[in-house]
Amino acid sequence: MAILVLAAVLCFQGTADAQMVAGKVVSVDATANTVTISTPSAAGIMEDAVISVAPETKFLGAASIAELQEGDVVSATVTEQTPEGAWTATSISKPTPVTSAVMSVGEAAHVEVK
Repeated sequence: MAILVLAAVLCFQGTADAQMVAGKVVSVDATANTVTISTPSAAGIMEDAVISVAPETKFLGAASIAELQEGDVVSATVTEQTPEGAWTATSISKPTPVTSAVMSVGEAAHVEVK
């Protein structure tokens, strides 16, 4: 029983401090493996969050940090790892844009996704 409890604790160890950060990409530094996202604070003031991208960071809507561009809207699941408050992304998601949607009464919707 103790082994089962220990296994459960180890499985969820990294998820307790996970937070979501969402906003527009301000800059991407593929050499330093960082993405800066402009995001609203609790007070509604826009702040820049510098997020490190680790080799194990998962991407959705982009293959890697190289495909992120200034102005992209993204969300990232991050963990605070250092006393200085450095954020590290466990995942970064970039929504796939809908290029066209046409719908009129009596017709089926046609949606193209790039």
